[in-house]
Amino acid sequence: MQQTNVDQNLLDAQRIDPNDPQPVLSQALRIAAYDEFEAYNVYSNVIAKFGNVMPFANIINSEITHYNEIITLMQKYGVEAPIVTEEVIELPNTLQECCEIAVSAEIDNVGLYDNLLMYVREPDVRDLFYRVQAASYNNHLPAFRACVASYYNQANNNNNAPANQAGNMMDNMAQYQELIDGAMNGNLDQNKLMSMLSNMNMSMIGGLAVGALGGMALSNVINKDELEEE
Repeated sequence: MQQTNVDQNLLDAQRIDPNDPQPVLSQALRIAAYDEFEAYNVYSNVIAKFGNVMPFANIINSEITHYNEIITLMQKYGVEAPIVTEEVIELPNTLQECCEIAVSAEIDNVGLYDNLLMYVREPDVRDLFYRVQAASYNNHLPAFRACVASYYNQANNNNNAPANQAGNMMDNMAQYQELIDGAMNGNLDQNKLMSMLSNMNMSMIGGLAVGALGGMALSNVINKDELEEE
């Protein structure tokens, strides 16, 4: 029988629970390690199905490196590593759709670390979390966005899709990139955030990603407001 983690609900939620009896540092490291391995597992499945395709072939190495770096810190702080297993998962039938899933996952990953960094105080852990988050935001997300864009542009050029489909796709990607930029910089007020989320066609990115992004932006809005009041 496959073993499961006693804190599986916490790992799946990808968020710190201040009321959980497990110390915050333990929660943060276990959540981060579990998420990095899950990303590795998904991207490994993509490669198994489609071959050594880019950008998955490059980014998968980054995911396992991040996982190993987190495990090293867990050993330093005496935190038990979460149970992880390589599993075969069901994937879409096209690489384009896999890239869309990856976009969603990387957006969610940025939000995950935004949450963890609100609680963690250890300098070396914070440094690693910032570096991993930056890799998702600056490297992984743009690579997967480019992957999605190339497929839509190719379909449009080959007249395999309506002309407005690719255009709408690019508009949508530009909108959520604006959301990410604003959230990361703390430059979104709550009214603008809610207006943008309500008007966007988010069919290509999952509800979890929207939730993570919304939570990330709102937390920055709240933190910014609190600082201005002090």
